Amino acid sequence: MSQSQKIKFYTKLVNFCFDDVELFVNQLYKVADAIKLYKMQVSRSKKSSSSSSSSKLKQNQNSTSRGVLHLRATPPTQEEFITIFKKVKFALNIMADLEGKALNPSPTEMFQHLQGPFIFMVQATGGTSIVSSVMHPVLKRNTVDMMDRVTES
Repeated sequence: MSQSQKIKFYTKLVNFCFDDVELFVNQLYKVADAIKLYKMQVSRSKKSSSSSSSSKLKQNQNSTSRGVLHLRATPPTQEEFITIFKKVKFALNIMADLEGKALNPSPTEMFQHLQGPFIFMVQATGGTSIVSSVMHPVLKRNTVDMMDRVTES
């Protein structure tokens, strides 16, 4: 495989990882929205409870929609978070290997683009314990150096 073919291949791998991260973050936003809606519906139903027959029908409909919202409000599992964090580390290692090659956007620009979603995912887990538990893949030295350079500038 030629050097340019390797660069294209690795770039595709990074893009696949980015696509997965973007889908995951969108899922997290949808979960957050569903949680807000669910809480609003629960508080509304507590305020407007009466015992008429039309009200009971309305309560059944609200109960059904709350059930659907409750399902939509279920966050990803810890295993799903671990999988996406592994993909982020994998992509970071590849991006560091691609650094210095003629790419648009550059690996450092890609890393900057990844920072926001990564921080959001870490916050969604409630802290750094899950991301810290991801041992593989190991970040390579050039990956850590790239991250240091980007975060310092």
